[in-house]
Amino acid sequence: MKHEDPHGFDGTQGGDWSQPQHPEDPWNQQGYGQARHGQPQGRRSRGRFGRAHAVNPGAAAFAPSEERKAFIQRTYMHLAAAIFACVAMMSAFMMSPFYEPVMVAMVNTNWIFILVIFLGVSWVGDSMARNSESRGLQYIGLLVSVGAYAIILALPVTLAAVQSGPQILIQALIVTGLTFGALTVAVLASGKDFSILRNGLIVAGVLAFGAIAAGSIFGFSLGLGFFVFMVGLSVGMIVYQTSSVLHTYSTDNHVGAALALFASIGMLFWYILSIFMSFDG
Repeated sequence: MKHEDPHGFDGTQGGDWSQPQHPEDPWNQQGYGQARHGQPQGRRSRGRFGRAHAVNPGAAAFAPSEERKAFIQRTYMHLAAAIFACVAMMSAFMMSPFYEPVMVAMVNTNWIFILVIFLGVSWVGDSMARNSESRGLQYIGLLVSVGAYAIILALPVTLAAVQSGPQILIQALIVTGLTFGALTVAVLASGKDFSILRNGLIVAGVLAFGAIAAGSIFGFSLGLGFFVFMVGLSVGMIVYQTSSVLHTYSTDNHVGAALALFASIGMLFWYILSIFMSFDG
């Protein structure tokens, strides 16, 4: 006998609970299950004020448990590889003859111009990493974006090392790692869809870009308050992107998922380091 689900988790007026559920699986507890023949059920998630938004039925959250676990493992292995690659690329860049002239150019160039170039390169890399038809193109996109982060992060890393010594870099890395780890465990353990954060993050990102642009044009410092705001934005991005790993990416797109997480970690590290430098004078 069917029971009508008032929440409409299957994307219709009522849900079909005749299929076996797996209470030990947090994603199935959230309304994610598998219909007959292993095909994912549709789902509609209700956000604030009861407004429903569609969830990708091909996402990892709908995959069988073992396939989903393997996807998560691949994603975070690629994330770790991307972080190590960024450190290696930054170290190689700092030892290259291009390092000093590039740093001088970055210091003497309007920051909004540098930021636009960085965002453009990152967008190209992200688009390539999301390509579902070519695995090689995905890895090229990952390397392009990681390389862009290696170059742009070289400036705050250099300033921090000169101003406060290498210990401040270690402190920022530890705080970044602990923050990311805690958020990751919380989101993955809950299995919840945090796509409701998307619009708020877009608005906050536009405001942040506007503040950076205004500071670059009119020559004023954004200060500690802005750094704290950006750490909050980074935390929101990590929650959103970790949720997206499950609810947006298919199980064969671990490269794109890893890049999305990497970008959020890079921003978090930048502004945690900026806060530490502010306190250090």
